[in-house]
Amino acid sequence: LLTLGVYGRALGFSYFLDEPYDLTRTEGRGYWELISQPFQDYVYYRPLTFVIWKAVHDLSGGYDSVILHLIPLLVHALSAWLVFLIARRLTGSLWALLPMLFFVVYPFSFQGVIMIGTLFHPLVTLALLAMLLLWHDGRAGGSAWR
Repeated sequence: LLTLGVYGRALGFSYFLDEPYDLTRTEGRGYWELISQPFQDYVYYRPLTFVIWKAVHDLSGGYDSVILHLIPLLVHALSAWLVFLIARRLTGSLWALLPMLFFVVYPFSFQGVIMIGTLFHPLVTLALLAMLLLWHDGRAGGSAWR
């Protein structure tokens, strides 16, 4: 809810700079092609982002800017939750809410969260935080499975 409160106005935004051009790069390509073959004329190879954009296009019949703006917001909110879980495991305290709060409102998140074309930044952040949480749980757990 805090993420929506801080960045929710982005849901009413349109596209920014070259986003309409970048979004259409996924048209005419299959999902496997997006994952396995970098674009010859495009230096920013971000297959997961392209797959997400293509899925939105295929499911909604177009590039719905509300959905495309909602995805980074949800990823950012999930990352904030992971920050809370990591801090909670390290401190054992509800003070872990404070780093989560700072993470949500951190000024540099503004560019990464409200722009469709920068979706890969919140996705990488989410992956890194998930890796840290899993690493901590694996090291802290006593079972052979972990």
